[in-house]
Amino acid sequence: MRKNLLYIFLIIFLSSKGQNTDSLKVALTLAKDKSQIYNTLSDVYKSKSEFKLSKNYADSALFCSEKNNNLTEKANAYINFGDYFYYTSYYDSSIFYYKKATDCQKKIGNADDIAIIYNNIATVYFSIDEYQNSIVYYNKSLKYKKESNDNNSIAKGLNNLANVYSEIGDYEKAVNLLYESIKYCDKSENKLQKSTTLSNLAGLYKDWKQFDKALELYDEALSIKSELNDLDGKANILNNIGIVHKQKKEYDKAEAFFTKSKTIFKKTGNKKRYSIVNSNLGTIKQQKKEYDIAINLFLESTEISEAINTPIDLAYNYFYLSRVYLLKNNYDESEFYIKKCIEISEKSQLHSIKLDINKLLSDLYKAKGDFKNALKYFHKYTTIKDSVFTLNNKKLLNELNTKYETDKKNKRIELLNIKTDKQVTEIKAKRQQLNLWIWISVLAVILAIVSVYFFYNKKKLSDKLSKTLGEKDVLLREIHHRVKNNLQIISSLLNMQSRFLNDEKSKEIVNESQNRIKSMSLIHQKLYQEENITGIETRTYFSELIDSLILSYGINKKTVSLNIDIENLLLDVDTAIPLGLILNEIISNAFKYGVDKESGYFVFKFSQQNNDELLLFIKDNGKGIPDDFDIKKSKSYGMKLIQSLSKKLKAEISFKNADGLEITMIIRKFKIAKT
Repeated sequence: MRKNLLYIFLIIFLSSKGQNTDSLKVALTLAKDKSQIYNTLSDVYKSKSEFKLSKNYADSALFCSEKNNNLTEKANAYINFGDYFYYTSYYDSSIFYYKKATDCQKKIGNADDIAIIYNNIATVYFSIDEYQNSIVYYNKSLKYKKESNDNNSIAKGLNNLANVYSEIGDYEKAVNLLYESIKYCDKSENKLQKSTTLSNLAGLYKDWKQFDKALELYDEALSIKSELNDLDGKANILNNIGIVHKQKKEYDKAEAFFTKSKTIFKKTGNKKRYSIVNSNLGTIKQQKKEYDIAINLFLESTEISEAINTPIDLAYNYFYLSRVYLLKNNYDESEFYIKKCIEISEKSQLHSIKLDINKLLSDLYKAKGDFKNALKYFHKYTTIKDSVFTLNNKKLLNELNTKYETDKKNKRIELLNIKTDKQVTEIKAKRQQLNLWIWISVLAVILAIVSVYFFYNKKKLSDKLSKTLGEKDVLLREIHHRVKNNLQIISSLLNMQSRFLNDEKSKEIVNESQNRIKSMSLIHQKLYQEENITGIETRTYFSELIDSLILSYGINKKTVSLNIDIENLLLDVDTAIPLGLILNEIISNAFKYGVDKESGYFVFKFSQQNNDELLLFIKDNGKGIPDDFDIKKSKSYGMKLIQSLSKKLKAEISFKNADGLEITMIIRKFKIAKT
């Protein structure tokens, strides 16, 4: 924001060995606007991780800017305050000052600076796991950036947005955003930003354990950083490469890269990053069972984190110390440091470390023979954990990576004209349909294998803990959680695959398959979230299923009248699953063919009759069905599915034309779950 010679002068001035107070007084005396020089000093000390000094100079800048009515420097002072509170993990205060800076910039009318501040606010929300707010503000920032056609800023914004989608598990969106960012980097010819994007993309491959591809991208990014002499950027990538080798259990290589990174950060004076890499080096020493060396490294990083006031780094260093003392069987020291970790994480609202804390507490109490607490914290650990990285995601990455590589080649090669376009399209459509069904079958098999694997894995762990009454619930919740996650992954992959299909019939098949998967996924989600894991509450489940289909088929609640009346029963899982699939088919048909989307209505009623029957009634205002319609003779897959599942529930289903279609279903075989 403040691009002037004064900033360059101060960096040189503060970096020189001969700096003194008299020279600083001269500079301040000569400056026409002291608020500007104070803000610049705040920036410089911030870059050196001297956050207290940075805040002090921001105070002075704010005082001078208010005195001189300098709105621009007042906004800059607020930004420096926001930065200070962000780096010291006082996130509410950080957002408060960023928003005050936004108000100033709106009065000035500086769109570029507003975009930057919105980006900062989004980053804070991301840090405290408020992902929806983060997405909102990143999109606000992107809006201003796109209006100014700043390709470089757009590339950065897309990068940041990709990080949020990656965090919430929408990997398809995240990878697409990163590839889009690379295209904007190429347009702006910004090598530095491209290297950052490549590094972020490599991070996804690293998380999915595609280490060779990750290292290839990191090497490409590293060569750009070296070419541009970006020392901090180079050190960051060396640290990431070290993490990859650590995950590959190549500890000597990891140690070498961490050491190189640490040396550079020491040279540049970046204390925060030095502390982080130093801790990574400690984890390698821990893996090598050089526990005393690891402890000394963690203690060094702890001192730095305390000095520069970075709570999240301090919390993780306490965590590392607790873990290494646990490995040394020093339970008292381990418990001492994990308590300090919990204290600072709760004080600073650090959510990301909670998963690790609960796992370590479970391991600690297990080692001490306190199985009750071990199970308690293991339960917390499994509740928080949301494992979405599976083998299926690797397929998604490969397909999207192929798209990017193809785009690069298309810049150099002119494609031949295809004379038989129609024939080629038909062949592709048939192949896509065949591949689609093969793919769905493979995913179903993978889901079954993964579910069985997690069942036996958690059962084994349960046997090792204790035979308490709560173990069964923990295991069942974890199984339902895993099944739900894998169903969502399959749904996401089907959604991605549909984008590559040209045939409308194939797309419709995929969409119907997604809706069926969602109906089952909702059940497993409810089972691991609710207190009672033996049954499904019909009011919540049916309402969410209907809402999902409304969204899927583009039903506008403002133009379509909805009459929903659901008696709240707790249905057994064996009843809820087939009934959910039946409802998915019936409601889907109503929204596709029956409900008038401009001025229609839809009725859904569900209740228990005389304790031995369930009554389901659905009505729309469509054209109805042919007079000779017979569900038994229907060739529709959906109708065959309804017929098959109805037999399982011993249900009678009838169709009637009455100003639309009325469907009545009486279910006689069902179970009410025990509360």
